[in-house]
Amino acid sequence: GPIWWEPLPRWQLAVDLADIDPGKFNPDFPGHLTGSLSTTGSIDADNALAAGVDVHLLAGKLMGYPFELAAQAQLQGEQVALMQLSLSSGDNTVRASGQLSEEALDIAWQLLASEPGLFVPGASGVGEAQGTVRGAATMPQIQARATAGQLTLDTLTLNFPAANGTIKEVKLDGAIYKASDSSLVVYPGDTIG
Repeated sequence: GPIWWEPLPRWQLAVDLADIDPGKFNPDFPGHLTGSLSTTGSIDADNALAAGVDVHLLAGKLMGYPFELAAQAQLQGEQVALMQLSLSSGDNTVRASGQLSEEALDIAWQLLASEPGLFVPGASGVGEAQGTVRGAATMPQIQARATAGQLTLDTLTLNFPAANGTIKEVKLDGAIYKASDSSLVVYPGDTIG
């Protein structure tokens, strides 16, 4: 697409990406990605950036895992409006939208982990969470609500399908420990039984 320099810099670009290896920029993130994006924007007389970015799809392998990213954002100076972000690896998905700046965050997010074993060996089951990240970027306030159905890590199983996230049962080495009507609270180092 075109790029104009007069009277002020502005652009309207569509970019196709092929055979991108992020590991060339940072060795911690080796991969093989392809995709497409578009961007429009300008820089005003005060050097303030105004731009729109639409990552239609960026897909492939990242750090050995399947990877898909789609996102839409608007940048206005130091502020970012994230209209939508969808990041997937296998059947695991994170979605987010909101506002970001150096001073404040206001982001809503959702997580669906239908294939947790992809990232944590020995993990199985389904976990879902949603929440917000708000407040100062230097001290964000995170609120979350989670549910899990037979979320298992080797010999530990958590089952808390209640809407409020209360643990209903814990399974350790084949033994199931049911929670009372109130809840089951487990602290680091506690023995259940």
